[in-house]
Amino acid sequence: YYSGGYFTANSGIKVCIFGSNSGMANGIIKNFLSRGTPVNLVHRNIYDAEIPLGEKKLFKASNPYKKAGNYFSDYSVPDMAFHQVRTYGDVGYRMFTYCPDLMNEYEMENAIKDCDVVINCIGNNTVLRHMEDYEEANVLIPRQLAKICSRLKNNPVKRLIHFSANNVDPDSESKRLRTKWLGEKEILNYFPEATIIRPTEIIHNKLDSCFIG
Repeated sequence: YYSGGYFTANSGIKVCIFGSNSGMANGIIKNFLSRGTPVNLVHRNIYDAEIPLGEKKLFKASNPYKKAGNYFSDYSVPDMAFHQVRTYGDVGYRMFTYCPDLMNEYEMENAIKDCDVVINCIGNNTVLRHMEDYEEANVLIPRQLAKICSRLKNNPVKRLIHFSANNVDPDSESKRLRTKWLGEKEILNYFPEATIIRPTEIIHNKLDSCFIG
């Protein structure tokens, strides 16, 4: 049933998206919600869509190379990606899951335990200086995610979709492309049926640089 700009019927599947406050995930989430698909938006952003603006919240760095990097921060500026998706879908179709430590198997499994489809949109930050920063987002987190999905294969996880990058190569001069290639291998090692997407340029008004390769 189509009414008011979106479908009110349930599509019959539930989706879990990691990196849900990224520019790439924003359009994907809106598309699912507008078609009656419940979505669990997993994020590790300090700002949480369910708490008042400006409220202090703990951000725990999941990077194993920076275990002492925990700190409190006051985010008075909301993440516009969350505000945009809150206007899509019916009541109860949007679930926001704050998962600050993406190396914690319990937290990740708890986020996807009821979902049929898992999508990984996590990528490295805009400005990075050290190899381990790329490894966390592009290798370690995909490995952890694929391991959990393999345990839950068919009960309930039916499909794992991983966003990589075009021109990934183990011998590339780019740290990002080298680690993206390693991340693909980790995904397929634990979940061989996974769908790997290698996008070229993605344009979105949330992105600082406007382009992702």
